[in-house]
Amino acid sequence: MKVSEAPRAGWYPDPEGGTRLRWWDGSDWLDRYRLRPQLLLEAQPVAPPVPQVAPPNQPYDVSQLGSPAQFQAQTAAVVEQVRAAAREEAARATQLFEAKARSLTGEIPPLITQYEHQFMRWFRVALLLSFIVLLAWFIWSVFAQKSLFDWLGDRIDHITDDTKSSSSLPIDPREAVIVVRH
Repeated sequence: MKVSEAPRAGWYPDPEGGTRLRWWDGSDWLDRYRLRPQLLLEAQPVAPPVPQVAPPNQPYDVSQLGSPAQFQAQTAAVVEQVRAAAREEAARATQLFEAKARSLTGEIPPLITQYEHQFMRWFRVALLLSFIVLLAWFIWSVFAQKSLFDWLGDRIDHITDDTKSSSSLPIDPREAVIVVRH
């Protein structure tokens, strides 16, 4: 391409791709980039490049910024692009968060149900153990009382048998005890 056929200096779509603009100085691409404004056409140059900063001891020339209307239009376009990008990113983050939250709620059982099942299991075990202990106590008390009362009854019978007078005859002849006195 001849230098006379080259486009004039300005912001153009980056030839390497992407959604940004790159500065064309009229003969070569510079390593200066900016976001693409949505309001301006891609084929037209957007604005002149931002001037180089003057050394600290020299006064800055405000006339290099261009007209105030052009500067305000560029600023408004950039602000609108930032807002749109922020909205898109917020929407994307919201969708990712919702998807992750839905997948987690499907994988994790509700804690109340989990603890309720655990409590009911321990309650049933405790109820079964208390029933077994109560049954064992009842069986033991029945046998213990029966044997105790049988033993007491036998003792009382032996006491009353010893205190019977010798003049009384035994009711059952097999229980007769012959007592010989000397």
